[in-house]
Amino acid sequence: MPSRPALVGEVVIWCAWLKERVRLAAYNLATGRLLWQTGASEKLHEFSFCSPPLVYDGDIFALAFRMAEKMRVYYLLRLGLDGEVKWTLRLGSVLVPPKKGRRVRPFLSAAVRWAPPASLLPAPEGI
Repeated sequence: MPSRPALVGEVVIWCAWLKERVRLAAYNLATGRLLWQTGASEKLHEFSFCSPPLVYDGDIFALAFRMAEKMRVYYLLRLGLDGEVKWTLRLGSVLVPPKKGRRVRPFLSAAVRWAPPASLLPAPEGI
């Protein structure tokens, strides 16, 4: 499941299925050599990426998720062009239903929790 790549100078950054997860990886455009991938990072080993990378102001932004018990937890990540994590922002979580063959209550399979950070909320009027 490759995504639309982002090109920064001589480096191409994209999401691709690597080693059982969707990883973010950077390649040298001229040689095709792998420069880095998120699976090699201890901080990002558990993440699967679910959006094409966006490069803005010299950094990479991407949506990713990781499993936590029966929940899929979504994050917005900001990485440097070297693949190092600058920050992560938890966006919310979704309950993952059991595998086929097991009974699932419909309302549980669609349960979504959203926890917006205060910096994303609009300021009250009059302030």
